[in-house]
Amino acid sequence: MSTCSIFLHHQDDPVTKDHFARLQEFSAAETVAISTATPLGSGETIAGYTDSLWRDQIQQRPDLHASSTDLLLIDWFRNRRVTADRYFIVQWDTLINQHVDELLADVAECPLAAAFTRLADLEPEWFHQKCEAVPAELRRFATGMVHFSCAMLSHAALEKIASCYTNDLQGLGQVDGELRFATLAARCGIEPVSMGDSAQVTWKPFQPIGLVETIYHPVREQFVDPMPWMGPSEIEVLVSLLRPHFHVLEYGSGKSTFWLADRVAKVTTVEHSAKWLDRVTPLPENVDILFAPPAWPCRKFGPAEDGQFDEYIDVAKDRTPDLVLVDGRARVPICRHWAPRVPTILHDAHRPRYGELSKKFLAGNLARILPDVENSSGGAG
Repeated sequence: MSTCSIFLHHQDDPVTKDHFARLQEFSAAETVAISTATPLGSGETIAGYTDSLWRDQIQQRPDLHASSTDLLLIDWFRNRRVTADRYFIVQWDTLINQHVDELLADVAECPLAAAFTRLADLEPEWFHQKCEAVPAELRRFATGMVHFSCAMLSHAALEKIASCYTNDLQGLGQVDGELRFATLAARCGIEPVSMGDSAQVTWKPFQPIGLVETIYHPVREQFVDPMPWMGPSEIEVLVSLLRPHFHVLEYGSGKSTFWLADRVAKVTTVEHSAKWLDRVTPLPENVDILFAPPAWPCRKFGPAEDGQFDEYIDVAKDRTPDLVLVDGRARVPICRHWAPRVPTILHDAHRPRYGELSKKFLAGNLARILPDVENSSGGAG
């Protein structure tokens, strides 16, 4: 079964170029870029189309620019130079880091699939305001696709839906694309299904802290390789301490987790904040997460209190790491436990409350905790 990936965009800035390059990398078959303005390389633009739904729509309602990508797809399909069995639709602000065929494996035979679908009888709150602009005769077909990006359609389905854009588009000009497209599909008798692996499509604000085998949306800034929140000299020293076969135990997840995972065999990260953990996940496959919340709420930057982080301190004591990086909570008792056993590195070691620890500064505020006798006892930290 042949697949053609369709990349829909409005500009040719570095973010758009990077995302198209990534789509090409992860698409086994042909990829086509179609633009409302400047094309990407040998890509296409609607400028050469005699008739354009997108152009007509935006001339009437410029405020709907971001909500009319479905019209750009229909414009391309009507003027296509490539035909395939199915089409994978990607918008410019979607960052692909998973093989397209893997994502579509469970829905390969479906006429229309999206990461998530919306049905009026199951999610009336989603349709409450959106459906006000839908003509009364079409409201019984009201269906949503979230997001329009990462949809998959068979050729026959897209051909049928494109014909609906000719016959039934009247009155849908003020409806956004993710509702309009799915509603017209339902009007044609084509019900969208949710992808079985839709959890792989990360619909949350993108944090440029790393990439795993997933799909990110929306991504409107150029991706940069994740770097720990450390100074250049501190990172240089940390690099010198790592070996490819290492298991690193890390207290405090974040950019450093992705950075470490790319350089060692295994990372175990201990995290106390569920909110922060939700923000940084998904994590690479060679990362184990140990979640250990405090016994009672803690101040964001305040020192740990006695007994507050006992679970956090103890949760990884059965692990056998090659190196420990301490950059989270309860740093004093954690350093005291690990320093006599394994090389233990403390970040922000200059803070006065860590003065009781014996340490050797390596660079900046990065220090190795010295395994002396006093460091083997407990404490709050």
